Amino acid sequence: MSLFSTPQQLARLQQVLFMCLRLPFSHGAIPGRVLEEAFAHVRLGKVLHTYDFVDVVNTDEKCGWAAKVHPGIHAGHLEAGKTP
Repeated sequence: MSLFSTPQQLARLQQVLFMCLRLPFSHGAIPGRVLEEAFAHVRLGKVLHTYDFVDVVNTDEKCGWAAKVHPGIHAGHLEAGKTP
């Protein structure tokens, strides 16, 4: 079990989110729900549809994560592979 994502998982998450940002209606922003679904996809978890401390869980690993969108992250950061 690993709480932290591997470099491969981070690269896949970056790829998925960048593809979402390329949609013409994205306006360069990532909605929290999209981030949760992308994270669940990459970490083989599921999104909890509740307002709780944990947004995504992987029951096999007995692990959960809170997915938060930083307001300073935009398409340019994902394209360059860096965060603010």
